[in-house]
Amino acid sequence: MHLQVREADIQDATTIMAREFRKSTALADHDLSHLQAAFDPRATKTVCPACGAQVAPTTTTCPDCGLCIG
Repeated sequence: MHLQVREADIQDATTIMAREFRKSTALADHDLSHLQAAFDPRATKTVCPACGAQVAPTTTTCPDCGLCIG
């Protein structure tokens, strides 16, 4: 995709595109507070970065949201 906007409109265009991306990917409806969760394979439990569910570090797919973890 190629989008041309006036230099004066770059910030507005960026804001609109980010909002539309969140709406079109349904990210606006998700709790993103676990997004920066660290994965430690030595831990007995870890946190899914998508939904915050407690999962075993050997789990390859989150049982709650289906995120591919490993």
